[in-house]
Amino acid sequence: MSTAPPLTADFLYALGAGSIDADDVLALTGSVQRRRVRVLEVIRRAAAAAGSPVAELIHATFQSIAVGRSTSTAISDPFLGIWAEAVLRGERSIDEPGAAGRLVDLGLDIDGAVHLDITTLDGHLHLPRCGGHLDLAGHRSASVSVSAGLVEVRSGAGAAVLTPEGVTTDGAIVWHPSRTVRFDAGDLALNIELGSRDPAATAVGPSRPLNLDEADFATWTSELGRAWGHLARQHTSAALTVAAATSVVIPQEGHDDTRHVSSSNSDGFGAIGLSFTEDLPTLAVGMVHETRHNLLSAALAEAVLHDDDDSPMFYAGWRDDPRPVGALMQGACAFAAVTDFWRREHDLSDDGRARRRSALEVTRWWAFTTDAIDQLATSDHVTPLGQAFLDGLRDLVGVRPKVEPLVAAAGSDLIAEHRTAWHAARAAAEPGDPAPFVGTTLADAWNQRLFAVSPRRHIDVVDLALVADDPAAAAEVAAKALLEAPDDPSALFRFARALHRSGRSSTSDSILRRLRSRNIAEIVNVLRRLTEEGAVDSSAVAEAIAHMLTSGRPQELATTSTGAV
Repeated sequence: MSTAPPLTADFLYALGAGSIDADDVLALTGSVQRRRVRVLEVIRRAAAAAGSPVAELIHATFQSIAVGRSTSTAISDPFLGIWAEAVLRGERSIDEPGAAGRLVDLGLDIDGAVHLDITTLDGHLHLPRCGGHLDLAGHRSASVSVSAGLVEVRSGAGAAVLTPEGVTTDGAIVWHPSRTVRFDAGDLALNIELGSRDPAATAVGPSRPLNLDEADFATWTSELGRAWGHLARQHTSAALTVAAATSVVIPQEGHDDTRHVSSSNSDGFGAIGLSFTEDLPTLAVGMVHETRHNLLSAALAEAVLHDDDDSPMFYAGWRDDPRPVGALMQGACAFAAVTDFWRREHDLSDDGRARRRSALEVTRWWAFTTDAIDQLATSDHVTPLGQAFLDGLRDLVGVRPKVEPLVAAAGSDLIAEHRTAWHAARAAAEPGDPAPFVGTTLADAWNQRLFAVSPRRHIDVVDLALVADDPAAAAEVAAKALLEAPDDPSALFRFARALHRSGRSSTSDSILRRLRSRNIAEIVNVLRRLTEEGAVDSSAVAEAIAHMLTSGRPQELATTSTGAV
């Protein structure tokens, strides 16, 4: 194992700023491995007390590390880390099906032999340190004997012998080697295990792992290779850390064609999960995103960056639920790198559509990530080392991106909508309050306007007006819709965005504050009164609302409508 990393304020700043190198990642890997050794020692003692042979395998693992006999021991296995930490928390058991197989290693330093009776979850005996798994032809149990340089397996399906020279089987047992691939891009290489039938892979994320057939494996290999090449060429620094920190990629089921899934597990350093997409930047940024989570989790094994308050209290622009301090810091860490990724995509691309797409991405993630960093920095939950890390994140995120006005308008709308819906959903509701703000079709309208994407649902006429080039006309359309449905929070949000677009930001911001707190009853009363008085234009509606918000009472209507809206 590597020596202890210098987890000083300077090191943590560099981690936040994305300026660590492969040697720094190796040092963080050492942090993870030292943590795993400590946890495994606790498990070894408990296993010894229970008479479990798992204790002997853990002891042999430690011996192999001490004498340098094995260069790839179980402590480098992400799934062993996930299992061990869960055992420590009391969530999983020492002798659960399949667990002992993770500790079986042909390089173990063993005097004599260790005998195990292993029950599997799926009829496959997973031996990752031996380089694959045995298909037991439907049998769920096997007897395993482990000695130095030799593993013997017997089950109702037959037998297998594993040595450093290879694997021999008889009967119906079949050996399946792990699928490892190497992607080369210039001087940078990514070596990973791609896919896993191991049930332990389910712990990497909420999405279901995929069991790839040969055709799917070839497709995944092709697309991951292309994404790696893109990452290595355009984002060299990020690619270096991905290569140094990633050993396993788990293909995962995606939600739908419009939403890419990526995941990791804070106890499983080295493993990331990705859903399939042919969009290279999305696949590349997914690798960067999850690697950042793993790096921060590794640092947290040896440094305290925040307190242990797990109360969900913070807003995060990438979530619909409140986040505790640790989760918000993890999110800020990942999305700082995502922001930097899309900024570089924008700056390096010559393609107009690609530049517009990356401009919208960097606009959104810059705003959400900066907000998260600010919340953390001004809270009482972050340690001095954590503040140094946040300083690095702030430098990685950089200054507000400069994008074309149309993209800035789209980003402003989408950011405002998420914040409004998030806060409205969490504001304390009194009996009779309007329903929370539930959103609009603005995102669909902007996708259609910016990227000519065919909408997957009907787009509201007001949203189409909001993304057009006539702010005055949008305000009139929004005012008419609002007066037709004065108690509809979505209609009020659209009107507020129309006011923002036409330069009346003060009134717009005041309306959004009321929407976020679900305190719009007085605005609704004003709108109903306006409706009773007859149709009025957007300026009259805005003036009446602004008067009520500043004075606390309705405005006397001195004029009638100047025409239909």
